[in-house]
Amino acid sequence: MDFAAGVLCAWVLYGVILWLCAVSADRMMKKFLLPRPGRLWRIIRYAAMMLSIGVIIYIGDPVNILFALPLTFLFLFLSFRGTRTERLALCMLYDTLTSCISAAADAIYFSGSPLLDPAVLVRLGLWLVVALAVWRLLPEKKYHLPEKMWRLIATLSLLPFVGIIVAVALVEPRYAGGGLASLVLMPFFLLSALAVLYTAAVLARQERLEQEAGLLRMNQSYYAQLEQQQRQVRSLRHDMANHFTVLGGLLEMDQTEEARQYLERLKGQPGLLSTRQFCEHPVVNTVLNAKAAAMAEQKIPLRGEIHVEPALPLDGPELGALLGNILDNAVEACARLPREERWISLKLEGGADRFSLCCENPCARAPAELGGRLISSKSQPGHGYGTENIRSIAERRGGTALFHAGEGVFSCQVEIPGRAGRQ
Repeated sequence: MDFAAGVLCAWVLYGVILWLCAVSADRMMKKFLLPRPGRLWRIIRYAAMMLSIGVIIYIGDPVNILFALPLTFLFLFLSFRGTRTERLALCMLYDTLTSCISAAADAIYFSGSPLLDPAVLVRLGLWLVVALAVWRLLPEKKYHLPEKMWRLIATLSLLPFVGIIVAVALVEPRYAGGGLASLVLMPFFLLSALAVLYTAAVLARQERLEQEAGLLRMNQSYYAQLEQQQRQVRSLRHDMANHFTVLGGLLEMDQTEEARQYLERLKGQPGLLSTRQFCEHPVVNTVLNAKAAAMAEQKIPLRGEIHVEPALPLDGPELGALLGNILDNAVEACARLPREERWISLKLEGGADRFSLCCENPCARAPAELGGRLISSKSQPGHGYGTENIRSIAERRGGTALFHAGEGVFSCQVEIPGRAGRQ
């Protein structure tokens, strides 16, 4: 009876250890990916993590790693949201970490305990060390990368991911082979995976700094326009008495046509052209004013319906990058058309619970696609450049970005739920 109770307690302790390790691993993944909502997906995610952490991996025994690893990889890939590339990269890094820890822990020989294998405690200790290392390397709550950066991270993740599979499946466990793999290869692959995670964090911080710098430049341009407008208004006020004198003289001489033409020229004075207040959100207002200058230069009329509240489910740099990329694409496509065919239609609605964007513009012909994605090339006559960044921003916030080209019109629709909708 005592032995049975001891076995039960050992299994409960083992389950608690696996659960704690899974919680730590889940927090690591959430720094880059957004989990799918719902209790079922959470159960699947934690079950896959506990399986991958608890599976026994011996050097020279390919059975477990070749069957358990693809299964956990698939479940984790499906239980998180994001682009295929970022999920692929993170799942490879996660499986590399868990396989290295399991292989290192299970290579340690103990005389054994009838109740709890001491290798389990070694596994827990290694996981605590890795968790502390991840927390040290990834101090921020969330990291965001564009698609091109995720391709680089996925490529770097291949080496330790394939290496751990080859080492476990092909290294001969007898003689020095198993010891070499345990003492040299496992730590090497483990450190390689941690280095790739750190690289992703550094690139994400650099990307965020670039977005903030771009938004700062837009802000500086916006306030420079306001300052210039104030100077022009003061100058116009100073000359207004002279303009009234000229108009009065023309009207007294019944030269109404000349007076009308004079008024038309006066309406075009810079001091009478105000900077527009599109909405209450400062980032949206700044970006639209900055891009309006490019549209005016290209003679592109903007049809806008802007209803945006100050609180949105996007932060400033993300919103600036999203809206800036969309409008840059639209302006670039319109610039290839005759002036009389140019126009941009923009509809923005948003608050704390939802953000919706729809942008349409004419295009010469539909952009090329590859694998269901637009080809990112400025040589294309429609869109493509920046669309992956748009899609990446939307998907990592739990939303969607859809692109459609038909009948000479290109449209981009972005839907992002609020924080409550992503739970």
